[in-house]
Amino acid sequence: MKRKLICALALLSFGVAFAQETSARIVGKLKGANTGMTVKLTHIPTNSTVETKSNSQGNSSVENLQPGGPYRIEVLDGAQTVYSSDSYQLSLGSNDLPVIAIDNREKSIAGVTLTANRRSAKKRRGYNRGTNNGIA
Repeated sequence: MKRKLICALALLSFGVAFAQETSARIVGKLKGANTGMTVKLTHIPTNSTVETKSNSQGNSSVENLQPGGPYRIEVLDGAQTVYSSDSYQLSLGSNDLPVIAIDNREKSIAGVTLTANRRSAKKRRGYNRGTNNGIA
């Protein structure tokens, strides 16, 4: 009886010892990036999308991804895409991205319209041109 119990425990422990990973994880660093940039990963064949934000050091990571690919990786600053690539293949386990350099480009706007109202000097109270206002 004791021998059967030891054999059963030994057989059950092999399943734990040889467990395999079935998902992928991606870790990346954004160089020169603002805090809180959005990193968006899209699995192109299924069009499934995952988003995360970079921390104050520019690091980001996403877990439980489907291995394989291709994946499209986009880095967004608000609504503006500052980096995009769709050639990433993920293997099982952890995948390190190369450091992605982001330029801190100035944001431009389409145009500026200024409006002003001009007050005439004659309409101001207490001011008359060409007089000394009672000063001798």
